[in-house]
Amino acid sequence: MRAVLSLVLLGLGSYSFAAQAAPSFNVGSILNTARERAAQNLLPPVKGADQDVFDHVFRSYPKDRGTCEASAKKIAADFAAATGIETLGAVCMDETDQGFDIAVQYRAASKIKAVSTAQNRGIHPASGWESKQECEDALEAESARFTKNTGLKPAAAYCHQERFPRRDEWTMRIESLGDARLSPQLTGAYVFGKVLGHSRSSFLDAIKAGMVKQGFDVSFVRYRASMAYGEIGVLYYGTERIRMESVEYVKLAEKEQCEEQLGLARAALGDSGELISYCGAMSITGNFEVSYLFAGTPRSSLQHYKKYDSYAACMAARVPTLENFRGQGRSVVGALCGRTERDWRVVLLND
Repeated sequence: MRAVLSLVLLGLGSYSFAAQAAPSFNVGSILNTARERAAQNLLPPVKGADQDVFDHVFRSYPKDRGTCEASAKKIAADFAAATGIETLGAVCMDETDQGFDIAVQYRAASKIKAVSTAQNRGIHPASGWESKQECEDALEAESARFTKNTGLKPAAAYCHQERFPRRDEWTMRIESLGDARLSPQLTGAYVFGKVLGHSRSSFLDAIKAGMVKQGFDVSFVRYRASMAYGEIGVLYYGTERIRMESVEYVKLAEKEQCEEQLGLARAALGDSGELISYCGAMSITGNFEVSYLFAGTPRSSLQHYKKYDSYAACMAARVPTLENFRGQGRSVVGALCGRTERDWRVVLLND
């Protein structure tokens, strides 16, 4: 059967997707059509004794590492050495502007789970590097991080761009097969408005420090700007994907009011598991917002029903409202003042 499979692999370059004429209803024509369809299948499903043959595709392998045929040979050898899995060879599947798609075939009792740093979660930025050079300079350290966390040796490690990339977005793809102790996980959140009190780098560093403080080994924290909001992407190692959530506790009319309420929030919440807290300036509404970014379950809040006609009046009622709730046995840790479209309200922070 291996000889037959080798013949199929060697003949892959001759297939064509040209439209076929409608066959006449005779046995010879039907058999010819079946053969043509089989020839067009790069990795045809195998049956019977070969049901334990599977494939894994490495996407966008760099063209500057050699021809596709030479790269396929290298990937097959690296795959076998890293995984210890019986490897049958590798074939070139496709060539795009981003690189070669190369499929490795291997034999196993069942399909083995792939573990990869190249994540695709839709809205979250998954390309953690701003240039090819920056990405390639980090390959050695990130490969070591991969092995330390997963317990697996990389079968391949390289940098590439996605099909519709931004100029400053490069993906690092480190992949292997097997049961990982911890797996690469991608999470993220939206960030609205301009973050005050931080440069871009200090903001991302603070988020990374918050993740590390919670026990995560972080590969990168990435920020992608849009017109009215930003997108945060974080690649880390863990047993599962955690939810990252941005919470805006109160809206204010002035920057100084936001800074005052942020101080009150930090004093009340203390170390509440947030990654970062800050004031955000909203370009569309003109509001300022006390914002917290959480990895996991955020602290909830409750807006009191009573309305006030000014910030000063709300602040005068803040402490009495808090004491009233505590006197009723409610588990609240603090109170803030925020504005709605027409008035001001006390917002209570739950324990």
